[in-house]
Amino acid sequence: MWNTYELGDDMLKYNIAETADELMLTVEEIREIYDAFFEDADEIIRFSREALTSGDCSSLAKRMHALKGMT
Repeated sequence: MWNTYELGDDMLKYNIAETADELMLTVEEIREIYDAFFEDADEIIRFSREALTSGDCSSLAKRMHALKGMT
């Protein structure tokens, strides 16, 4: 069962059933985790692009640190 998720301009493709089996979780639990992660990551990337465009290096560093902490 392959799923895709749009993250900014990129598409991520993953096998949700295989991931659930490997982590000993249900497919629904994995979906909840992925949805929360990608929602937050998408927002961080959007704000990071704005910080990069405006030259706000401090804000960009904070956003990238937050993203790194999520992974």
